[in-house]
Amino acid sequence: MKSFLFAALLGLVAVQAFAEDGTPGAAARQCETRAADEVAAIQCYETELEEWDARLNTAYGAAMQGAQANDAREDLPAGARNAADALREMQRAWIAYRDGLCGLDRAGLTPSNTQAMAWTKCRLQETARQTGLLEGAAERF
Repeated sequence: MKSFLFAALLGLVAVQAFAEDGTPGAAARQCETRAADEVAAIQCYETELEEWDARLNTAYGAAMQGAQANDAREDLPAGARNAADALREMQRAWIAYRDGLCGLDRAGLTPSNTQAMAWTKCRLQETARQTGLLEGAAERF
């Protein structure tokens, strides 16, 4: 229980660091240096992943609003592809890609905290990358 509380406290510190530096993994790495054990270190990355996931969801929502507004335009050429459907398909395909890639990242590792760390770090990096793509898509519409 003591380790969990320490990990939660480190997670709060990681959220603060995330706000100061938007570089993927920066807050988690800073938090990890103060982690008491592997479980607390993993929690550092999980906490930052949650922040990137929230940012990704915001970006996806903005991109979807833009895509839907684009689809509602009356001056679209006949037969133009529905942007909202295309965005939704892309995001679903990305989730499958991310899970497959990150599953491969931890393949061959002994089931342990090392495997959990590899899974979490990969998901953090890929979520940050996709967030940038979606933020760019939201600006395009």
